[in-house]
Amino acid sequence: MFRKDGAKPGFDIIADISNKFVNLNVEWLVTGRGEMLRDEQAPFTPSEGAAQYVSLKNREGYERGYDKPEFLRRLPVFLFPGLPQGNYRMFELGGRGLYPILQDRDRIVGRWSTLEDVSEDQVCIILTREQGLLVRRIGGREGGYLTIRANPLQRDEFPAFRLREADILEIWEMAFAVTRYLPELSGIRLQLAELEASVQAMEERLKQKGI
Repeated sequence: MFRKDGAKPGFDIIADISNKFVNLNVEWLVTGRGEMLRDEQAPFTPSEGAAQYVSLKNREGYERGYDKPEFLRRLPVFLFPGLPQGNYRMFELGGRGLYPILQDRDRIVGRWSTLEDVSEDQVCIILTREQGLLVRRIGGREGGYLTIRANPLQRDEFPAFRLREADILEIWEMAFAVTRYLPELSGIRLQLAELEASVQAMEERLKQKGI
């Protein structure tokens, strides 16, 4: 199961173990803390510096059980020393909605936030009633809607749109990403693409206001 002398298991192995042995306390497995078996009656309380992992395999289950302690306790837990205080969760990306910054199968660690606190132009993981989990860069808020920005390099596949705030179940602001890839674009090309996206977003706002 382990690849080298004393090598630690990766994200996928921990997730597979958690799915197979549903009563195993995954925090005990990774950190050695707590009891080996889960206490179904105990309230769910994430440890400091820990982030539960939502893999692509667990994505549908998370969309149904995001607010159920019994489901959350089954998610694998990874420790990230030095994390500022907060509630964190790690999500595996599926698709190229944030390419070339992030790619398919990269992982994003998000910090739990609210619409009032989240920063404009940040990458966020958003759980919605109608569309499930979205991982996109957000724009501003207006009239009960949150703007989801287009990917400037793939506008046809990932266009901008407005998301009803009432449809948002939870939102996580990206703290950092775990990736095995380097961006293919030079910094200047990427900055130009993002500038173009910002100008287009500004034009859309002016049109909405009739200017």
